[in-house]
Amino acid sequence: MPRLRLVTPTHPAAAPLLAGLRHEYQTTYGPDVAAELDAYSEYEFFPPAGAFLVLESGGITLAGGALRRLEPGVGEIKRMWTAPAHRGHGYSRRVLGALEAAAVRRGYHTARLQTGTAALSISRPSDTTRTAEALKPRSALAASGKSRTVGEGCST
Repeated sequence: MPRLRLVTPTHPAAAPLLAGLRHEYQTTYGPDVAAELDAYSEYEFFPPAGAFLVLESGGITLAGGALRRLEPGVGEIKRMWTAPAHRGHGYSRRVLGALEAAAVRRGYHTARLQTGTAALSISRPSDTTRTAEALKPRSALAASGKSRTVGEGCST
């Protein structure tokens, strides 16, 4: 069973996630969006305000994502990625739920996720409509009564 692990962005388990994101951003959106991966200090994803999670099985990084403080009470979910060979197993929903739980633990009342349309198909079941409501999992953030903002764009 794959397990979630809190790591730093410089940990070897984070390398496949970051390389995979860079490749997908470069090929799907172009160099300007790929450069976004370098726009934030790695320290923004460190506790206590941030988190960087990987989902691993047998030493292989299957999926992951990160959380950073955007403003007081507001966290931003970034770096969501699932290895292409492992998509369709619900791993992104598991990572997203863990990041939302991390946001609650850090005192965030809102967690924002901005994503491109390619990621929407990974983050939602294939039989749902493409709406923010369809992306709301039964998660720690939803259960806490705190809000979750989902937007579309090219950023992670």
